[in-house]
This record gives sequence, structure tokens and C-alpha cells, in this order.
Amino acid sequence: YDGATHTNKTYTVTFGEETIEGTEGQTEFTLSTGDTLTVVPTDKGADGVKNVSDSDDNAFTWSVTNESNYTKGEDTVGTLTINAKAVTLTSGSKSREYNGSALTNAEVEGKNDNGLTVETGWVGSEGATYSFTGTITTAGNVKNAFSYTLKEGTLAENYTISKTEGDLTITTNTAELSVASADDEWTYDGATHTNKTYTVTFGE
Repeated sequence: YDGATHTNKTYTVTFGEETIEGTEGQTEFTLSTGDTLTVVPTDKGADGVKNVSDSDDNAFTWSVTNESNYTKGEDTVGTLTINAKAVTLTSGSKSREYNGSALTNAEVEGKNDNGLTVETGWVGSEGATYSFTGTITTAGNVKNAFSYTLKEGTLAENYTISKTEGDLTITTNTAELSVASADDEWTYDGATHTNKTYTVTFGE
């Protein structure tokens, strides 16, 4: 599939032991008898094929001058086929330490305008729009999940879409976390004393 309409108006005429191979677009053939055989492309053979679903016979009819003098054999009809085009869609990966905020596709480096790191294969202005749902906040791993919706005029049948989701990974924060309680002292006065003063250290 390339978005264009394709025909192959190439015909081969066989008359007994005589074979005449035509060139693209040639529809008139002169037999050894001097008579002229004319091929008329029909249906998809005339109109061509554009989409995968258009694939069909390379149909034609034909006639020959002084036709009553010939014995017609069995015709062979070729096939016009549009094959699906491969498309690759890949969301990126990102890893960082836990910082209390969510890691999403917004943080992935190397994205194109669609939010993907790899998008290849669309024909012309055809393509898709994308929605990213992958998110992670605490230590662990999830896929950088996304879905897509084909743009208007883009037919799914014309593409074989390969979708790969990257990884969003949060690792344990390597900064040390510790707590220190305060020192204090009193002269005995018969009362109970406490000092509930603490210092929290997290990295720097």
C-alpha cells in the first residue's frame, strides 16, 4: 500500500505456437494471419486497485477481426493485489529514582511530536493520534502504555501495525533517610522531663 492507484495493463496473446508478449498499456496485437486482436481492460483491470480490499482480478475482454475464423481457448486472468504496509509504533522508556511525583510519558526523552520514540510506515498524511496512560509513582515498573486512533481517511486494512510499549521504572531513592533525637539535661526538681525534638536527615 502506498496510497496510489495501480494497474498492470500488460497482456500476452497466444495463438497456436505463436506467443506475443505485450508491453505495459499495449492493447492491440497483430497476429500472423494479419488480423488484429484488441484487449479491453474491464473492472479493476481498467480502474486499478488502491486499497487492500480492492485486490481483484486483472479483468479484461478481447475481440479479434474475422473472429468467426478462430477457435477461442481458455483465458488466464491475472490478479492485482495491494499488500498491507508495515507500521511501527513504539513508546519510549524512562527510569529514575523515587521523588514522590508520578513518572509519565511526559518525562520520556527522545519523543517525536506524537509522543512516540519510533513511528514509521504511514503513507503521506495518513496516521493516528495517540493517548498515553502509563504512570507510576512508587518504586516498581509499568509499561508506557498508549492507545491510538486512526486519522480520518486512514484505513486499518492497509496497514499491519506493530505496537511496542516501553517501560516506566521508578527505583528506590538512594539518599539515606535518618532521624536524630535531641540531647537535653536538667537539675533535679522532682518533675518529669522530656525533649521531643527530632531532626530528620534525607540526603542533603
